[in-house]
Amino acid sequence: MNTSKSLLQQFILSSFFLVSICSSALAQDCFDANDCYLQGVNKGNTLEAIAFFDKAEALMTSDSNKKLLYDILSGRGNAYYTLKDYTKALQNYNKLIQLRPDDKQALSVGYSNRGNVMSSSGNLEGAIASYTKAIEVLPPNVSNLSRRAGAYLELGKRDEALADLKLMAELGAESALYHLQKEFNIDYREEQKAALAKDTQWQEIQAKKAQAEKYITDEKYQEANDLLIVVGDMFRARNDNENKLAIWADVAHVKNRKKDYRGAMTFASMVIGGGAPSGAVYTELALANYYENGMSAGLNVCEQGLEKFPKSSTLIDFYTYLCRTAAGNAYREKNYQDAFSFYYTAYEYNNKDAVSIKYAAHSAYNAGYFGKALECYNKAVAADASLNGELKPFIDYCKSKVN
Repeated sequence: MNTSKSLLQQFILSSFFLVSICSSALAQDCFDANDCYLQGVNKGNTLEAIAFFDKAEALMTSDSNKKLLYDILSGRGNAYYTLKDYTKALQNYNKLIQLRPDDKQALSVGYSNRGNVMSSSGNLEGAIASYTKAIEVLPPNVSNLSRRAGAYLELGKRDEALADLKLMAELGAESALYHLQKEFNIDYREEQKAALAKDTQWQEIQAKKAQAEKYITDEKYQEANDLLIVVGDMFRARNDNENKLAIWADVAHVKNRKKDYRGAMTFASMVIGGGAPSGAVYTELALANYYENGMSAGLNVCEQGLEKFPKSSTLIDFYTYLCRTAAGNAYREKNYQDAFSFYYTAYEYNNKDAVSIKYAAHSAYNAGYFGKALECYNKAVAADASLNGELKPFIDYCKSKVN
């Protein structure tokens, strides 16, 4: 495997893909520019998302926040980029540059995204030039240092890549430590620690993070939400996508605690699409989808997450909870086939879950599948021997039917 190429791909993907599992509303269902933009984000990088972004731009007024138009252009450019329509992606990024040339954040994003398109088109030297411009416009610039380092590595310019990775590490990027060790066999942890001790902005960010964590512990979720947004914006000002996405994961968690499920979906989707998925983030996204869109949506997100993180305990716990809930609902409605399927799925993730396999057996029994019921009753007793007396009559009857 070409490690330098995979590194570049990781850097590029980390800032672009915004994937979400949300409702299937059409673009006409949004009611103002901001709502249309958020629904576009929640549709991922798709044609449907582009329709939302188009309507969001059409609904902009003279009173609209100018930053929203920057987000619309960036989001729509990202969608076109993902769909490999590089011409339209560049049109959006170039418009972003031309629209607000005095806005350093907008300029940096525009140059950065243009660099990504060039890289995907095979123009690595052009990509490096764009990344360099993005860094010059808005230093410090962790995300574009990472992209430029990846391009340097792919071109074999290791000295240039080494310099960028060291600077990334000194700005707080944990991923830089990994790549310094992997690519150059350099342990840079002490140098990073020394550099961050002198970084007053970094110290301010850490203090705010600690206060936000205390708010969460004290269940002051609105205060935690507001402070985490500030911290995320501080990382965004450093163009530190890695640490910003970690904060957005915390925001998704807090928004779920606040029962702002739509907001939780938006932030969790940005984390997953931004290249920082985890079992915990998929759990937050599944939780929000469950309460906002129903059981099927929650289960769907869990299943997608488990494909990527099959050993995530938080995701497994929530998925099995949903399975047992769905199973109980189906059982009460005498839909025994669905009840069996859900109960058995919950048991498959925890073979010590005697309750789930017991009710899987009862479901099969009531559906008339006595062979399957007998198998499940035996598994229930194996999981919990104390069930033997309770289940023996069912076991004996199933044996008589099978034999």
